[in-house]
Order: sequence, then C-alpha cells, then structure tokens
Amino acid sequence: MAHEPFGCGFRSTPNAGKGETGPPLRLARDDIEAGAFEHAEALLMELAEAGGPTEAGARAASVELARLCASAREHQRLARRLDASADRHRDAEERLRCEMVTLFDRRIAPATPVSPSPHIDTADVDVDVRVLGPLEVAVHGHRITRWASLKARAVFQYLVIHADRPVRRETLMETFWPRNTRNSSRNNLNVALCSLRHTLQNRRPRTCVLFTEGCYQLNPGLVWQVDQTAFLVDIAAARASEAAGCTDKAIKAYGRAGRLYRGPLFEDDTTSEWYLPSRRHLEELYLQGLDSLAELYLSVGDPAAAEDEARRALAADPCRESSHRLLMRCFASRHQHHLVSRQLQICAGALKRELGISPAPETLEVCEALTTRVLPSLIAGNGTLSA
Repeated sequence: MAHEPFGCGFRSTPNAGKGETGPPLRLARDDIEAGAFEHAEALLMELAEAGGPTEAGARAASVELARLCASAREHQRLARRLDASADRHRDAEERLRCEMVTLFDRRIAPATPVSPSPHIDTADVDVDVRVLGPLEVAVHGHRITRWASLKARAVFQYLVIHADRPVRRETLMETFWPRNTRNSSRNNLNVALCSLRHTLQNRRPRTCVLFTEGCYQLNPGLVWQVDQTAFLVDIAAARASEAAGCTDKAIKAYGRAGRLYRGPLFEDDTTSEWYLPSRRHLEELYLQGLDSLAELYLSVGDPAAAEDEARRALAADPCRESSHRLLMRCFASRHQHHLVSRQLQICAGALKRELGISPAPETLEVCEALTTRVLPSLIAGNGTLSA
C-alpha cells in the first residue's frame, strides 16, 4: 500500500490560540514560534506516528522536535512559577524595607511631625520641590543637579503631582511603559525606583518614597514644600479675599501666586505627556490671576502696576484678548488713546498670526469706546464693557 508524502494528507489542526488551519508541519512551526509548545508537541507526535516507512528520517526529526518541545514546555512552566515567586519576593522586600524605615524613624531617629504648609520656613523643609518651570529638587538643603535616570525623574514627578493620594503600582506601569509586558513594566519600574531612591539619598537619609499595599507615595513623615501646592492655596485665598472685598489681601495673594509661577509645569521635560492637562489648568489659573490682579490695580488707581501684570500675561499668551483689553484700559486711564488703537492692532496681528482669526466683538467694542469717549467706569472695570 502506497504511503502519502510525509506531512500531507493529514487533517488540518487549529493553531493554538489563533483559530487558523493549515498543514500540520506549518502549524507545528508556528506554535513553536508562538511558544505554544504543548500543542506543537502533540502535532509532531501525530506526524511521527502517521508517517510511512520511507519517512524514517522525518519521523525521527519529529520525535526529536517533540522531545525538545516537552523540554521547552517544562522550562516555560518553571519560568512562570519563578516569575510569580519573584513578584512575591519583591513585594515582601518592599514591605520589609518600609517596615524597617518606619521602625528606624520611630525608634532610632524620630522626627517631629510637622503639618505641611504652603509657606514653610526653609529650615524646617525636608524636601523642597519646584515644578512650576524647570524641575528643581532639594533634599535637606542639598540640591539635586543630576538625575541618573529620566524614568526615575518622571516617576518622581508623577508622585509629586499626585501627592494627595497613594499611586498604585499598576498605574505607574501603564503610564510609563504602556507597550511592555507586565513583567517587563514591573522590572522597569523597580529599576526606576531604585535609581530614584539613590538620587534622593543624602547625608541624613530618610526614604522619600514609600511602598504600602501595592501603592507608592511620598513619605508623609517628611516636610514637603511644593510650589504648585502653595500656588493653588494663594490663588484660592486671593479669590476669597477679592469676593469679600478685601482688595489689599487679594493683591498680596495674587502677587505671591504670580511669583511662584516660574513657567509651565515641568517646563524642561519633553519626554512625557501625562501632565499636559495639569499644565494647561495651572497656566490658565496663572493668567486669570494676572488679569484679576491687573483689574484690582486699576480699581485702586495704579494703572502702571496693572500694565505690568497685563504684559506678563501677554508674554505667556500673546493671543489673550482679555489682557489686551486690560492694556487698552491702562492706556486710556493715562489719556494715551493712540496706544489704545495700537494695542488693538497688536492684538489683531497676534490672533491672525497664531490662530488665523480676528479679535472678538467685545475687544473691538472696548477699543472703540475708549478711543471715542473715555468713560471712567469703563476704565475702572465697572462698566458693561470690562476686560
């Protein structure tokens, strides 16, 4: 009885996990490439048993390949078990490290608890972090001048922005290594945190980053001063004072907030995007604060100070029409009507160049009102055509 050629005439078997069919040899090869060793071994043994006497060499090769598949499958099983064991040991190491640090801080070098404050005496600060503008970090007065790992810096930045709550390990993995496997992401995170802890270490080491129940967070036992926190507190205080009619307090609070804002959030970081919504929000708060401060200065009869704040806003956003309108009112208050018209031209040019649009009707109306009839209520911001 004639035998069919080896590898032909067999029923096609679905490839493991793919739902595909094809010649058994091809399926076995695909399974090996995909790491589906158990399925590949079964296919190869089926081929070896079905081959005729003229295919003895091919049968022997199939048996050898099946044996190798069985060995690879065992190594795969052991590797997975070791990965799971390694994860458990990493978790245990993190827990023990945190317990030791806590025990050290409580029994050997206890720290006096200090409640975080938006404005703290520099001598009391353990970690000073400035995120508005280029990142600046100082630990116990020692400024960090070099980051050994950009990922370590990125993880630190994320923890600082989310300092109000613990951050799950999986969140960090998905944020910074979204395309990696879970094990790869976890290893990368461990490496980044190791580098981060090394970077933050100094002569009086206390762990800045803690790990508890699968989450990372900044050590609440340290006194942190973060400019973003102080900035938000000052903006809120200024608005509350302004609403209460306390002009002097509002001016001081807006002024503090403006001085804290050195530039956009993480201005020198070009590697991440997760913070961009926060950056836009903080920048808008800053610009709104400058506009409000300029309004307050106009209301107390200080157009020069109001002009300074409006120009600061336009330096950050040349297309901000509310700030252009404020400048127009500053000029009108000093009877510089030619500068009012010129400011409208500057505004129109910026909008055309950057956005391809024309000034809003409100801006045109303010300019016309200020150049044709100077209304004190309009200049002071009490009229219907305010900035």
